[in-house]
Amino acid sequence: LATCQPVPAAGADAPQPVNKIGFIGLGLMGEPMALNLLGAGQKLLAWNRTPAKLGPILEAGAEAATSVEEVFDR
Repeated sequence: LATCQPVPAAGADAPQPVNKIGFIGLGLMGEPMALNLLGAGQKLLAWNRTPAKLGPILEAGAEAATSVEEVFDR
């Protein structure tokens, strides 16, 4: 049987990503998830079907994509 090992929490000393995370969908689950990733120092490229919902994510530091295709391409 395989055992799960605990993952240490990412802190200020944790290595930071080189690439961005593509994030699609900022609904009831997506917005808090995106904000948590940004709060942990991740870089996001976000798209949402309703562009107005990008506001809080952009204010928190994400970059907006103009289409789903852009998220996949970048």
